[in-house]
Amino acid sequence: KIARCYYLTMMTTEEIRLDNLLALIRRAGTIAALANAADTSPSYLSQIVTRAPSRTGKPRDVGTGLARKLEIAYSKPKGWMDVLHDEIQPDALSMRPDLRWLQIQRLRQLPLLNLEALDMNNLEELMRNSAKHVPFSEEVGERSFCVIAPDDSCLPRIARGQVVVIDPDKETKLGVSIVLAKPPQGSVIFGLLNAVGTRRYITPLNSAFHQEEIGDSWVLIGVVRGALIFFD
Repeated sequence: KIARCYYLTMMTTEEIRLDNLLALIRRAGTIAALANAADTSPSYLSQIVTRAPSRTGKPRDVGTGLARKLEIAYSKPKGWMDVLHDEIQPDALSMRPDLRWLQIQRLRQLPLLNLEALDMNNLEELMRNSAKHVPFSEEVGERSFCVIAPDDSCLPRIARGQVVVIDPDKETKLGVSIVLAKPPQGSVIFGLLNAVGTRRYITPLNSAFHQEEIGDSWVLIGVVRGALIFFD
């Protein structure tokens, strides 16, 4: 169960769509049956499943157009292909040889910290005194910890109430890293780190939330390394 939890946290949108595609194939019975229902080519779906290279050399994946066609074919709501679902079974790994290594990842216990009481000046003490811990990969930094996502600002990647892994020592990358930052007043904010000139911003993945400029008095807490699907 822990291995499945870690497997799901590290998935990109392309990987999520691929696993949802595999779930639909299992439901349809065959690739051909799914292709017929979605009015697409069986060979194209096969190339996606086998990760056949495209003209650019990158593995073929489920594009937005195909994702919407699959949703319509099986009466799923728009965006269903882009998020994780309980119906995705761990045996999907048997069809994903490129991801089998996730089953044997070594895990360690990361402290679960109170987001409202988070103080980076006393991080080590807070980690040491934490009463709750979460299993996660050993590959994150030594000072990594977990918090509970306070809102839906990073949907579809992170939902309110999910356990989020934060690495304060991970190097940030503009336009790539989802970070956690704290303004001088108000609540902490999750979002994609961006910049325009010398000005830095946090941009929520959920368009219902507003972009915030990071001022000099802000504290950049760390980079999000994963968001766990379930937590015992």
